[in-house]
Amino acid sequence: MTHADLQQLLPHRNSALWLHSIGDHDENSIRGCCRADCLQQLHEPAPLMLFEAAAQLCAAHGALYAGNTAIKAAHIGKVSGVRLHAPLQPGTELLQLQATRLGHSPHSALYSFDIRQQQQPLLDGQLLVVLSHA
Repeated sequence: MTHADLQQLLPHRNSALWLHSIGDHDENSIRGCCRADCLQQLHEPAPLMLFEAAAQLCAAHGALYAGNTAIKAAHIGKVSGVRLHAPLQPGTELLQLQATRLGHSPHSALYSFDIRQQQQPLLDGQLLVVLSHA
């Protein structure tokens, strides 16, 4: 799934859409890439803020596997267990993201996520995504 496809799937636009593309996915997991320079738009960029890219990946997964129930919005309910493994290195264009759905209900989904830079673990943790249905 390309950046243009993601603009149709998610409400994020322009620099707010940190995802670059989505690769493999099934009903329980999803992989994708985000731009490494996405943090530059923040007033005080910090690698811990990359959880936003993971949240967008989880929201895309929810939208892809919503079944017959349309999702109007997905919001971050909670971020927990976040670990920063290494500093973000300059010069890499794309970061690799992976998320696994650990559990879900009609109104929320819990994911574990992992972000890597050139196969080096960068950030991981868990996200609770709260879903609003149309």
